[in-house]
Amino acid sequence: MKTFFLFSLSLLFSLTVQSQTFWKKVSAGTEYGFALRSDSTLWCWGFNGNGQLGTGNPGTQSPVQLGTEHNWINVSCGAFHTLAIKSDGTLWGWGLNSVGQISNNQVNQVDIPVQIGTDQDWVSINAGLAHSAAIKSNGTLWMWGYNAYGQLGNGTTSNTNVPTQVGTDIDWKCASLGGAHTLALKTNGQLFAWGFNFAGQLGNNTQVDATTPMQIGSSTWKNVSTGYLFSCGVQTNGTAWSWGFNGNGQLGLGDVQQRLQPTQIGNGDTWDRILAGSGFSFGVTLDNQTWSWGYNGQGELGIGTQQQQTSPSLVATTFAPESNGFSTLALSVGATDASGSTLYGEHVIGIALDTYSICSTGANYQSQLGIGNTNPSSSFQCGIADLSGVSTLEMKVFQIYPNPASTELNVQIEEGNYIAILRDLSGRILANIPLTAGQNTIDIHSFSPGNYFVEINGVVKKFVVE
Repeated sequence: MKTFFLFSLSLLFSLTVQSQTFWKKVSAGTEYGFALRSDSTLWCWGFNGNGQLGTGNPGTQSPVQLGTEHNWINVSCGAFHTLAIKSDGTLWGWGLNSVGQISNNQVNQVDIPVQIGTDQDWVSINAGLAHSAAIKSNGTLWMWGYNAYGQLGNGTTSNTNVPTQVGTDIDWKCASLGGAHTLALKTNGQLFAWGFNFAGQLGNNTQVDATTPMQIGSSTWKNVSTGYLFSCGVQTNGTAWSWGFNGNGQLGLGDVQQRLQPTQIGNGDTWDRILAGSGFSFGVTLDNQTWSWGYNGQGELGIGTQQQQTSPSLVATTFAPESNGFSTLALSVGATDASGSTLYGEHVIGIALDTYSICSTGANYQSQLGIGNTNPSSSFQCGIADLSGVSTLEMKVFQIYPNPASTELNVQIEEGNYIAILRDLSGRILANIPLTAGQNTIDIHSFSPGNYFVEINGVVKKFVVE
């Protein structure tokens, strides 16, 4: 009786909710950034010398909307090119296209979004230094662009300017693209790698390039991320691992010695995800603490200094007093010149947990922080592109329970029919579930432990899987 009363009371005092339009995903290119808003609009800022903003205009110091469309659902920034997916499943690209990374059958710069092919079943994208990848709803993996080291995984070292399927497998989950190597996960958590292997970034205990996918070990992984010449990831047991080049301590192992195979970072098992930059890394734990390590010459670690760190350092939370970290992180792709200089792409863009505000830190010579100037910062600056003046979206309240959950999540809708969008902390859509008035039960038994979001008609709530 008491439980029912408390639940009824919550409904009594919140029959409707006003959901502020919020930022739901960010992606950082080498000298620019993109953000996806809850109303499915895309916003961009920074350098546009290669058309990577897609606006057809000069670069900007503060976020501006790309076009007027309200149908974008995903975006990924490469070094100087951008990929995006619309709600109808179509794939789009723009920016530098010197080696076919836009995939429009040409190698000319593209200043405004162009559709890539005619297919309408794309669900995942990732843009690298000069190559691109996308996954279809049937689980097939497709790649295109620069291929001098076999990073397209098609058995050759020839560039291609059209999407080319990687093998015949239909169980690919996600891909991460570094300077010239690729990592990808299968739906069963198995890790595969291919491409450039100069510093052991493939993790197969050699320094030999690979032109087709090769499985790395037998462990299963939650997520992986590629830096310029290194890689990192979190296994399904919550442990963090890294391998490859380590001249700036980007492996987080307390030294600067490279590793040719995955090596555990510390001995903790509470990591949720790791993201790699050009010469640095960020990691987030299951309790939403944010850590960083590696090169820090531009303040990209967000710890208030410019001192290099060879072990994980806790990121100060002054940028988001309401939380201990980000709801998501996006890092720059990496170095963009032939020398591999770590002066390029050294900035981080994130979304603060609970507040959904955009925060950024690091280099800012091309206004890539989006803060309205070109001043660098060694700590996170928040409140970028304030949305306080944006109109709100109203709907009847919904409840989720239990929270934390383990195998099932209940969603209580007061009235109406809606679609529940389940996302992980990177913004990737995990499921679209139709809901009706009353109690709805969603099966989450296959979800790994961690934090997730359920979005209904623009209203978002976080839930934890234990």
